[in-house]
Amino acid sequence: MNEWSKWDYEKGFVMPQINVFDMKSHLFYPIRQWGPGKPYGFLMLIDANTDDYYCPMSDAEGIVFTLHNSIEIPHVKEFPSVLDTNKEIYIKVNPDVTFADSDIPDLSSEKRQCYFGNEQTLKLFRPYTRTNCITDCIANRIAKTCNCSYFYMPREKGVRICNTEVESPDGKCVEAVNHYLRTSIKRLICGHCLALCEELDYTYEATMVGLQNLSQIWLNGSTSENNTNPDW
Repeated sequence: MNEWSKWDYEKGFVMPQINVFDMKSHLFYPIRQWGPGKPYGFLMLIDANTDDYYCPMSDAEGIVFTLHNSIEIPHVKEFPSVLDTNKEIYIKVNPDVTFADSDIPDLSSEKRQCYFGNEQTLKLFRPYTRTNCITDCIANRIAKTCNCSYFYMPREKGVRICNTEVESPDGKCVEAVNHYLRTSIKRLICGHCLALCEELDYTYEATMVGLQNLSQIWLNGSTSENNTNPDW
């Protein structure tokens, strides 16, 4: 948390002094990749358990994910990406950085149509981004109208958690607010949420290939005689 408290959206993190012979000095957060390419990447093995779940929103099966800035809440439902199962997948993440010219701060925010991070404050977030501003705007609207907040939304102390049942009074109220915001009114209600003049975003490229010996991939044991299913 001490490292996170030093975060500045426009300046980033100050790299700590690292002793290459002391592994403990490498353990700071947020964890970063030490070099480009696959050797320094993050490796993850996922068991999708496709026989054990039912998805009412889609007839497909796969892994849903989203890329997002580390200071923003991920909106997986609104902006999902999907990866196939039974594949070895390589994902190349490309940062997209926007810098502002030195004379941009002299213009008013109305003329430049963007903010610098220190020009705006939010009720529920410390760092300002357009996504955080819209999330803040929606969360405040729901809390004010429905007197509650969904469990995944930021909220002030004392605000109760909404009942997630669709047919409950809370569920109907939240859906009504979301519908109201979705029908082109959001840009009026949250129209003050401008982009940052200096911004960081991410895109990705994915390549994949089918796995071999799928029947053996989830088995323990070094030989065919003592193979067993793993506990997890």
